[in-house]
Amino acid sequence: MGQQKSMFYKKIPTDSSLPLRLRTLFQSLSLKTKLSVLTICLFAAFIWLLVYLSVTVLKTQFEQVLFDQQFSATRRIAADLDGKLNERIESLIRVADKLPADQSEQVLDTYLKQFDALHVMFPAGITVIGLDGKAIADYPVAPGRRGMYFGDRDYFLKTVSTRRPYIDKPLMGRALKRPVLAIAVPVFDGAGAVRAVVSGITDLTAPNFLGVIAQPSMAGKGNVFVIAPRDNLIVAASEPGRALAAPAPRGGNPMYDRFVDGFEGSGVGTNSRDISKLFSGKRVPTSDWIVMLSLPTEIAYGPLKAMQHYVYVAAAVMTLLAFLLIRRIARGVLAPLDAAGAAMRAMTGGQAPLLPLPVAHDDEVGQLIGNFNLLVEDRHRHEEALSASERRLRTLIESAPDAIFLQSQGRFTYVNSAAMRLFGAQDKAQLVGKSVVDRVHPEYRHAGEDMPLELNGAPAGAHSREARYLRFDNSAVDVEFSAVPFRLDDEDGALVFARDISERKRAEQTQEKLNRALRLLSECNMTLVHAQREQSLLDEICRLVVARGGYRMAWVGYAEDDPDKTVRPMSRFGFDDGYIDSVHISWAENENGNGVTGKAIRSGKTQINQNFLGNPAMAQWREAALQRGYQASIALPLIAEQRTFGTLAIYSADPDSFAEDEVRLLEELATDLAFGISMLRMRVQRAAAEEKLAFLSHHDPLTHLPNRVLLRDRFDRAVVGATRARAGVAMLFLDLDNFKRVNDSLGHDVGDQLLLRMVDRLRTCIGDNDTISRHGGDEFVILLADVTDPAAVGRTAQTILEVAAEPFEIGEHVITTSFSIGISLYPSDGGDFDTLLKHADVALYHSKDSGRDTYHFFANTMNVDALARMQLHSNLRKAVKNGEFLLHYQPQIDIASGRIAGAEALVRWQRPDEGLVAPGRFIPLAEETGLIVQIGEWVLNEACRQAKAWMDGGMPSLVMAVNLSAQQFKRGDIVSTVARALEQSGLPAGFLELELTESILLQDTGEVMETLHSLKKLGVHLSIDDFGTGYSSLSYLKRLAVDKLKIDQSFVRDLAEDADDAAIVKAVIQLGHALQLSVIAEGVETEDQLAFLQKYGCDQAQGYLIARALPAGEFVGFAGRNG
Repeated sequence: MGQQKSMFYKKIPTDSSLPLRLRTLFQSLSLKTKLSVLTICLFAAFIWLLVYLSVTVLKTQFEQVLFDQQFSATRRIAADLDGKLNERIESLIRVADKLPADQSEQVLDTYLKQFDALHVMFPAGITVIGLDGKAIADYPVAPGRRGMYFGDRDYFLKTVSTRRPYIDKPLMGRALKRPVLAIAVPVFDGAGAVRAVVSGITDLTAPNFLGVIAQPSMAGKGNVFVIAPRDNLIVAASEPGRALAAPAPRGGNPMYDRFVDGFEGSGVGTNSRDISKLFSGKRVPTSDWIVMLSLPTEIAYGPLKAMQHYVYVAAAVMTLLAFLLIRRIARGVLAPLDAAGAAMRAMTGGQAPLLPLPVAHDDEVGQLIGNFNLLVEDRHRHEEALSASERRLRTLIESAPDAIFLQSQGRFTYVNSAAMRLFGAQDKAQLVGKSVVDRVHPEYRHAGEDMPLELNGAPAGAHSREARYLRFDNSAVDVEFSAVPFRLDDEDGALVFARDISERKRAEQTQEKLNRALRLLSECNMTLVHAQREQSLLDEICRLVVARGGYRMAWVGYAEDDPDKTVRPMSRFGFDDGYIDSVHISWAENENGNGVTGKAIRSGKTQINQNFLGNPAMAQWREAALQRGYQASIALPLIAEQRTFGTLAIYSADPDSFAEDEVRLLEELATDLAFGISMLRMRVQRAAAEEKLAFLSHHDPLTHLPNRVLLRDRFDRAVVGATRARAGVAMLFLDLDNFKRVNDSLGHDVGDQLLLRMVDRLRTCIGDNDTISRHGGDEFVILLADVTDPAAVGRTAQTILEVAAEPFEIGEHVITTSFSIGISLYPSDGGDFDTLLKHADVALYHSKDSGRDTYHFFANTMNVDALARMQLHSNLRKAVKNGEFLLHYQPQIDIASGRIAGAEALVRWQRPDEGLVAPGRFIPLAEETGLIVQIGEWVLNEACRQAKAWMDGGMPSLVMAVNLSAQQFKRGDIVSTVARALEQSGLPAGFLELELTESILLQDTGEVMETLHSLKKLGVHLSIDDFGTGYSSLSYLKRLAVDKLKIDQSFVRDLAEDADDAAIVKAVIQLGHALQLSVIAEGVETEDQLAFLQKYGCDQAQGYLIARALPAGEFVGFAGRNG
């Protein structure tokens, strides 16, 4: 206890300041003195507070009375002044209202004399001023005033402009030698326009106006001012010499500034001479002047200060009397307390036993002594309670959730149960007496050794910090501890509170990793936004994952579709050390594909390996991974268009590294990366497509030859060069003969190959400066530059014909074809591209009409034929629309019996203006334009209708043969068309025969076979027209469901003279019969031909020898004669 007391007294400051000395002095006083001082202080405070409040309230009320009285006087003066001004203005208005319209001097003088009484208000007179600014009349008359110019006076100008009365600025009158004021009012005519101004001059010092202000009795000990703020002028003042002077400048008198700003009332302020005064101000409405009264505050507040002096003296006397009275009472009351205090000191000092004291009175002192007696009685009970409290404290410490231990001299002196659990001790003996530093993790031992020194250096409070302890199983545990210094048995020590924060630290680490992943995602997204190349994007993403994400290594692999389903590394970054190249990673379902990468690609879902050491699935890669410091890994699928095309694989140096929130962010990163890769690929594809589109806009897609757009550009350049060289340009329009038949019979693939092979041959025929362009399906345009000899153009055309005539071997087919060529020359045949092309096209059609496989130069006469062809095309369309077609029927006979076996329906065009048009003129054009489909359907319907009509008319039943064109067979639904024709006409299907060309049958064998079988199911007969003239293989006949072969007239025509034709005809007849087909020959014109056909067993014939094609009516007569 003695040591503690000494430490306490050392803490008392030795500051010798006055407040501290007074406090020390007060503490040393006796109780009755302290009581007397406190009581008198409270009494004095109450008395003086009451005095202060009373004086303050009194001052406030007195000040308000002063303000109200002075402001009331100010308002009376302002109201009186406003009335006088209004009186003068109304007097002038009465004069102006009745001012005669005749403004001559005599009339106005007579009129103004009526207002003689106004001389009292306007001592300087009244003046009538015309609108020209000159005085017309005045009263009383002043010498020189009439005719004087007043047009520049403010009161004249303002009155005319505002049409209202106006009070001018006060000034010193020249005639009166006193301050005067001019007031003016307008004079209106009957229309309300101003016609004159009436002004009056009043004396400001007149007793009936402002003269009363200058009287000493007006202001008493203060001052009165009438001020015009507009004119910055004192109009009148009780202070001598201030009239017509300028008031204080802005800031010189704050109260005046407030009045100018609109304030009306009273207030205290200093004037321009820095004298404190009570000011009151009120505006005069009519003139906008300010009436201001001022009274020095020394005079105004004199009575109040005297009263305050008397109150303060009375309060001081009462305070002194109260002190003397209280001092006397305190001595008598506290006498028993002094005696009790002396007895208590004797007991505590050991001079007397600790016994209860006698209680003399039941007052506060008696109660105090009684309480002392109770304290003595409770001492033993408190000592017993202290022991119980110590036991409870120990129980509380033992049951505390946080570890609590005492340490002294670097060793444990006490530990609670929580401390044993924290260190993993079995009993307290493992810790008590043992070194504390031994249980501190090596990384924190230096801080643990310095802790006692830090605690002794700052003993006033506890310190909180983090550390890491070692459990007895050598595992680390993170703690947050605080320590309080203390002394035990004269030794320094510390009371330590420690809490296990391992879970919190792990949560913080997880949050840090999550924040790191967020920053990584942000930077990767920035990279994705600015990426231009896929490889650069992959490299930068891998670098950011390692550099910003804090991972050990990252790589991107793409899934290959090879047999082994390998994963091809595209980019990597970090500590790889050959890992990716040394391991075999696949996405197949085998041991190489059982890792996270393979599973991620197969499943399209994220795969996580939290620990290479403990994950059996990673056994194949465990050794290589651990050698490189990989403890955990994750594979994130890269998915685009619902397909996993690769993975982003990340390796961490810590086990259990990938928490749920972190995985979610990494999955978002992988999704963004996959999207970025897709966008870059789309950008590349778009660029390639744009490049291809740009190429195709100027080139043909199949042959890559220039198209018409580029040809036009080449032509323009060639013309410029030819003009410079004084040469010409040739344009060759080429059409591949019978190309449509090749396309229809052998297919488009063969046709395309034929075009490509033909282009290769054409390139050998022209020079480097010439251009080949594909103009259409089977049309080409060749542009020859720098032509100086037209004959050379003909030689080039002939060369083209020769190289084109050589057969082409395409697959199993040998194709022979030719060109028809039209040629136009610049500048003789045209000066622009379109004209030359049109003329070359005209020349081309002449080549076609000349039998093809030839060329023609353009001649002007060709335009006539071209126009005729165009007209024929137009008329043909009209004919289809208007139904200008009719049918003729050519009889077909049975050669053995000579009887009519059937008829072939042949279409004719009956033009209203020309009559019948030969089929050779319009059938090729109809096939070329596609109109043949509509014409053919009409022919089929009409032929069926006619055959049924003949049958109903009693004619013996005949087979009606109808030709089908290749376009009709290909583009139309021929089966439904035939079925519909039979149904509408009612003709039995067995009496309809459809003639098909070989080109139809060889278009697409499978589809053709299906169509032929469908037609056969309808019951119609099928025949092959012009057999032997096409590209067919005879092997097809075994598969085709036909009934008849028709021998082409080209073989029949020279039958008697040409042995080859005769051999062909015999072979066709024999072939047909071998296949159980009937055979008919067309174009039979002589008896010899018919005899030959009959000799070799031909079944039927038709031709001019038998009959030409006849109209329906004539055919009936022919049939009757030859039935």
